[in-house]
Amino acid sequence: MVKVTEVADVPVRVADGYFPVETLGPGRRLGVWFQGCELACPGCMSRHTWDAAGGRTATVGELLELWGRALDLGAAGLTVSGGEPLAQPTALAALLFGADRLRRARWPRGYRRSDTRDVRDAWDVSDARDGRDAGEGPPAAPADLPDLPDLPDLPDLSDLPDLLVYTGHEPDEVPGRLPEETWAALDGADAVVTGRFRVAEPTDLVWRGSANQRLVPRTPLGVRRYAPHLARAYPPGPRVSLRADDAGAGARFYGVPARGELRRLERGLAAGGIRLTDPSWRP
Repeated sequence: MVKVTEVADVPVRVADGYFPVETLGPGRRLGVWFQGCELACPGCMSRHTWDAAGGRTATVGELLELWGRALDLGAAGLTVSGGEPLAQPTALAALLFGADRLRRARWPRGYRRSDTRDVRDAWDVSDARDGRDAGEGPPAAPADLPDLPDLPDLPDLSDLPDLLVYTGHEPDEVPGRLPEETWAALDGADAVVTGRFRVAEPTDLVWRGSANQRLVPRTPLGVRRYAPHLARAYPPGPRVSLRADDAGAGARFYGVPARGELRRLERGLAAGGIRLTDPSWRP
């Protein structure tokens, strides 16, 4: 059996991590952004995550420590975006495996991973550079977690935190452009948002940036959590949230903006005397 301690040392290149994020899936979530993306979609708001050598090198254990803290604070789920998570399939698979084990350990009723089989076919790095943390260094990897008893029937999953992954790839790219083993890194996700961002095809559907992108539940939990949102449109109002860096030297935007929303935000900030320099969505 694979243990959490066996995946904790897997290296991963990351751009950011933050809790709570409320604009990338239901509820208050831990957001983790992988670094590196060769898809380079025109109009992408996260151009700073494209360079595979950018961000910082961490370990899956560090991310799982963050996930554990987020769970203790009542996180409703984990959202993995980027960048392109499938550009680091080993790290993605390890993170999803470890995140699943940790949520099971904290869930009072327990469940079997086999109960969430495929039904369709959450640390801040803003102050870290070159692999060095600004504080006391990376947190220790979590200890191994005990096995949980099997349950004869599928339990009530209504309160179990879910695992959501964004990828610019689509299933029909397998096995041509994308190896099957790379796509298999998504096996641990409860739901996946698939497809390139296409700036010329805006959509009002929640958590999707363009009309071609699909929200695909992959497990019973994913169906329960995301089926009500498959055709749900955004309500009026902003689709992104803003977080100022602790040092006050920058700001980060989290979410899936509507067409023109970032430009309006930039103008609104400028009207209030706040000028953004080198925003990540501008070439």
